Order: sequence, then structure tokens, then C-alpha cells
Amino acid sequence: MTDNPKIENQGVTKQFVWAAVIATLAAVAGYLLGPVEVRYIEKLNDNTVLIGSVFAVGSVALGVSAIYIGRISDRLGRRKVILAGLALGMLYPLLYVATISVFQYMGVKLLWAVSTAATTPILMAQLQDLIKHSPKKGQYLGYVFSAGAIGGSFAAFAGGYLADTFSLQAPYIAMAIIFIIAFMLAVSKLRMFLESIAPEETDSTPRHPLFVLKYIFSRPPLIYYFVQNTVFSMNWGVKPFIWPLIIYDIAGSDTITGAVFATMGIVAAAVLLVAGRYVDRFGYHAGMMASFTFLVISGIALSLADTLSIFWIAAAVFAIGEALYGPAQAVLFTDNVESKYRGELLGFDQFYDQMLQTISPLAVGALLTIYANQTVLGMYIGLISVSLIAMAVYYPWAVKSSERT
Repeated sequence: MTDNPKIENQGVTKQFVWAAVIATLAAVAGYLLGPVEVRYIEKLNDNTVLIGSVFAVGSVALGVSAIYIGRISDRLGRRKVILAGLALGMLYPLLYVATISVFQYMGVKLLWAVSTAATTPILMAQLQDLIKHSPKKGQYLGYVFSAGAIGGSFAAFAGGYLADTFSLQAPYIAMAIIFIIAFMLAVSKLRMFLESIAPEETDSTPRHPLFVLKYIFSRPPLIYYFVQNTVFSMNWGVKPFIWPLIIYDIAGSDTITGAVFATMGIVAAAVLLVAGRYVDRFGYHAGMMASFTFLVISGIALSLADTLSIFWIAAAVFAIGEALYGPAQAVLFTDNVESKYRGELLGFDQFYDQMLQTISPLAVGALLTIYANQTVLGMYIGLISVSLIAMAVYYPWAVKSSERT
């Protein structure tokens, strides 16, 4: 995996493979609930405000806990935190099934938040630590993202199938089983390897509450990342809100909406197999520029499309832009964040993403009271366009500033 024989001898290749398998299993487990969770909560209470509150509470709890759990992983090591998160993953799906009120479900959502914060960003921190010296880090991370996309698409289908064939509880039970497998792999495989963070790369000194922001804004490449990630992360709040409305206006079919999103998942998984190689060859800046260029061009077509075929094709191109961004931002993060701070920085990244994905749908909802669906989408594409221009102007300065420091 790397040209450095010393790193090879430390078993980094095996560590990376097993960590990638565990990360994929954790992602697959989460996708199982996608088609059924709202319906399950609705069985407990059909008050839409309470249903929305369940997700809001989980989102805030995940965001807040991710920062502190990331900091703990920097001090205690990734493996201990990952094991704790996977152990909770075996428990909370079964507690969901046992709930008899929406408030109990909301309480279990807090356990979900802690489990997710201890697995998703920390597993990514572990993966980045392991390949930080590799010349092919984009390629390997691209493979991980592709596996997650493929596994997630299959899991979403499987979750719906299990619910229809057996019961709404079946996907939750399947989720617990997958976490059991992931936990057993983590115990039996990860323990046989050395921690990827060397003693000199750890830091146990107390940190200021605003340490993460100071760290980010003292490093030009991370400022660059912060700005672009702000715009990109909003996509995950905007797309599931407004795209289905536009597709239904054009096609009048929920099935078509599902088919469009399924197409995007397949395209993204395929592109991710090669996107990382592109980033390794041309650099993360080229990857991000290509990503946003695809997003802008296809986004303009989406906001103007008046036929299903045009929208569908544009959506597939949009998925290419989304896929390119994954390895590019991961390599940027790997290259510019020290291992002793990586867990906390990725925890903050998780928190920030959650906040944006909570706020952006509110902004879209407000705009839709004034403007048409595709007009609002066009506004967001305009924001991506501004970000693309800013990226092209800022990056050369960021590189020079980084070299001086």
C-alpha cells in the first residue's frame, strides 16, 4: 500500500483493510433504517412535530458529542473509542424495538448519537492516520467511499424488503446483527496491530473550548476546506428536501424519484473507484475544482430542466461531482491535520455538517414560500458557483501562505 518498507512492516495494510471493512459495516447498518425509521416512529406517535423532534434531538446530540469523543480518541487511542461505539451499536437498535412511546425512542436516539460519533468520524480518523504517508491515499479512501455507497444502496433496499416481508422491527434486528459482526471483527483483528499514532504524535494537554476553530483558521488549507465544505455540506440538507418536489412536479411519480436517486448512487459508487486516483495524480485542489465544476454545470441544468430525461441525466452528472469531492476533501484533511488532533477535528467536522444539514432545510422552506422549487435550487447552485470562483482565487494564496509557515 505504501512505498515505505518500515510502514509496511508495521502491518498498516492489514490495519487499513480491517478498519475499512468495519467502517463499511457500520455505514451499511445505518442505511438499513433509511426507508423505515419515520414509519416506525409514526406507529408510536403520529404527531409530525414530535417525529421531527426525534431527528432534531439526535442531530444536535451527534454534533455536540462528536467533538468531545474525537478529543478522547486523540488521547486514549482510536481502537478503544471504536469498540465502545460498536458496543453501543449492538444495543441501541434493540432498545429502539423495545420502545413503546416516542419519548423513549427519543431517549434511545441519544445512544445512537454517541455510538455514531464514536464510529463514523473516529474510523475515518483511523483510516487517515494509517495512510497519511501513502502516495495513494486518495485511491484507497476512494475505494472505502465506493464500498460505502454500494453497501448503503443495498442496505436501503434490504431495509425496505425486511420491513415488508417480516415487520418494521426486522431492519432494527438486522442492524444489531451487523454491529455484532463489526464489533467481533474489531476485537479480534484490530487488537493485533500497533496503534497508528506514535507516542510523540499524541497530546494530553488540556485544550481551549475553541481550540478547533483556532486550529482551522490558523492554517490556510483548512480555511480553504472549511469554506468549501460549508457549501458542499448544505447539499445534504437541500437535496432530500427540494429534489423530490421538483421530480414529482415533472414526473408525478414517487417511484421515479426513487429511481433517480438510485441512479445517482450507482454512478457515485462507480466514479469513486477512480476518483481517488485522479486526486492522487493531480492533487486535492484539482479534485475539488473538478467536483464543483460538475456540480455547477449539472446544477444549472437541474434548475432549468423541464423534462424528466434532462433532469435524470443532469442528476447523474451531479453525482459525479459529489463523488469527486469525497476523496479530495479526505486527502486535504489527511495532509493538513496532525494525527494528535485528527479525532477532534473530524468530530468538529461531524458537528458542523449536522448543523448545516439542520439549518439548510429551514432556509429552503422559507425560500419556497416566495419562490418556485427550481428557482430555489438555482439559488443554491449560484452559491456553489461563487464558491468555485473563490476556490480558484484563494488556493494559490493558501499554498504560498502554507509554505511560508
